[in-house]
Amino acid sequence: MDGTSLRVYFQGCKVLSIKYNENSDFCCLIPLSNQYIKTSEPVLESIIDSGITQDNLQNYLDLVIGLISRRDNKRQEERIRQEIATVNNCSREANDTDYFVVDQEYGVTVDGKTSKFDLVTVKWLSESEQRKNFKKSNIEIVIFELKLGKGAVGGTINATSESADLNSHIRDFSHFQNDSVQLSEFKKDIITMFVQQACLTGFFNFKINGLKHVKTLITDDKAIQLLAENVPVKFGFIIADYKQKSTTLTEQISQFDNDFVFAISSFMGYGLYENCILNREQLIEKLK
Repeated sequence: MDGTSLRVYFQGCKVLSIKYNENSDFCCLIPLSNQYIKTSEPVLESIIDSGITQDNLQNYLDLVIGLISRRDNKRQEERIRQEIATVNNCSREANDTDYFVVDQEYGVTVDGKTSKFDLVTVKWLSESEQRKNFKKSNIEIVIFELKLGKGAVGGTINATSESADLNSHIRDFSHFQNDSVQLSEFKKDIITMFVQQACLTGFFNFKINGLKHVKTLITDDKAIQLLAENVPVKFGFIIADYKQKSTTLTEQISQFDNDFVFAISSFMGYGLYENCILNREQLIEKLK
């Protein structure tokens, strides 16, 4: 969700985008990307070609959900990403985790090309004192790149990988940070989205402490702007099901000096807890 659009996901796939056109005061329904349609789906393709309307929306969603449910396991990363969002935003445990997933696949322009951040989160510690005043809390925006298995981390020094390596993600983030205009817009966008989401029924677990303080900012543009100006932005990795005996991750880290954060699971769960977030040095020590 952002200021003018709402994205609907199923099993990690963006199945529908609802975009508001301010000029026409009309909502446009944007369908599933063709990249997900690998087999002949004549009825679904007919709906997409003719355009999604209120009349065929339910039929479209039924067909898309069936299609995604039947697909193979190649896009498991998206499902893991969605589980992370669900646990930290909506589950019973969400009141105890320290990160809120504000957006997925957030698009930015880096060196003339479009890049997408897998998970954009707001770190807001679950300690009671922190949750009593959102405006004065030490919040952070943390961008996570999600990888699945050692093969997705990148190649070893003498090998290649189909997936972008860690160094390329670090480099893209560094260039993004150096674009002060885009970075400023990004920070305000994320804080604004978080405030909007807190006001929506069902987006977050309503029992999460402190959300009522976030909601008060919905009419306070100055407070949002001030928060956006001062909030730091960090970058990190989430690597699921990595074989720790492999040297690939260690070799990848050795190729750059930038610091980053690294999320490890809390007893095999998807919750993002502050005490399960490592820095560069801690990760290197853990991999020894």
